[in-house]
Amino acid sequence: MSTSDPQIPSNESVPVIDSTSPPAMTRGAEARAAAAHAAERPAPTPPPGAEVTDATSTVVRESVAEPVVEPVAGRPSYATTATHAPAAHVDVTPPPVVPATRTDVVPEPVAPRATGFGGHVWGVLIGVLATPVALTLALVGQGRILAVQSGAWDASLDRWGIAFVTAAVLVLAVVVYLGVRTAAAPITGGILATLLGAVFLYAPGVARDETMRWLATTNSHDTVSHATVGGTSGTILLVGLLLLTAGVATAAAKRRGRVLGEFRERGRVA
Repeated sequence: MSTSDPQIPSNESVPVIDSTSPPAMTRGAEARAAAAHAAERPAPTPPPGAEVTDATSTVVRESVAEPVVEPVAGRPSYATTATHAPAAHVDVTPPPVVPATRTDVVPEPVAPRATGFGGHVWGVLIGVLATPVALTLALVGQGRILAVQSGAWDASLDRWGIAFVTAAVLVLAVVVYLGVRTAAAPITGGILATLLGAVFLYAPGVARDETMRWLATTNSHDTVSHATVGGTSGTILLVGLLLLTAGVATAAAKRRGRVLGEFRERGRVA
């Protein structure tokens, strides 16, 4: 091949390749030489007078296998990389946000434990037993205080009388407080005290005679006598009505609270 070949520029310098040339340069030169040899050449011009045929006008082109260039160690390879198929479209739309309900923001309160039949029975028993004890302590304490202060006033005090009255107040307070669990306790005690107080207030003679006959002794005659005065003056009836009213009010408040809670629950669900 000469430098006058039209496929190769005349001003291109041909590198000198020998045994000391690097492999990359040798392979590159061989590739360029093979490409130049495979270039199209014009068909030879026939002499004047010769018959022109299609075979002479065709361009003879030799098929030369494309050289395979091996990558050199330590240098980046410029071989064609395999193209990856485009990934399928993935729907990245976020899921719809569900609005938070009231139970998620504010947890439901723990429902109070309901009182069963056994609890109401215990309330009745407490009302029947605790109310007479409280009335007895109150009347005995009043009787002792009146026995000391019934004569000429000298600022005398009966400490046991004061202690009995204080204990009676505490017992009655417990009976009223038990109405939170069951209103049967204050209602039962209030009914019992109201009936007994009505007898002492509206039939004082009969109530005093029976009390003195069953409870008065030689040592306690004055105390029992003064205690009956407290009963016949309306103290027992007053305590009974207060207990009964407290029990009824507690039961009504619990029923109203239950109805109000159901109404609010229906409104919240709707």
